[in-house]
Amino acid sequence: EKFGSGGEALLYYIGLDMGVKAAESHKKMAEVLGLREPDEITRILGASIFTSTGWGSMQIEEFTLNPHHAVVTVCNNFECEIAPASKQPYGQLTRGLIAGYLSHLLGLEMEVNETECVARGDPHCRFECKPRK
Repeated sequence: EKFGSGGEALLYYIGLDMGVKAAESHKKMAEVLGLREPDEITRILGASIFTSTGWGSMQIEEFTLNPHHAVVTVCNNFECEIAPASKQPYGQLTRGLIAGYLSHLLGLEMEVNETECVARGDPHCRFECKPRK
């Protein structure tokens, strides 16, 4: 709140970098595990490792490659549960992390929008992901 939209942008870009770094690491793990498809890597490694950090419980609700589209739900999202009540989505770090992760795995810039948020009173945080135009 104190830093306004500048703080939101900072959190998003920190998350974006974190997501790229996580995807780089997960691609190496995926090779060892014999995982090749981006949806498998995201479901088996991305979501489970995010959840194991304690940042929230991540579920990949949808993931398609043609067209590129994903829907990610995060329950108990640490970033939004500690936020003050808000009319706007609050998960900028998480949004950036998902964008960086999917962009790196898919090799194209992905746009991620938070369509539901605990800080707004929704039951969970939901992120819609599609290629940036």
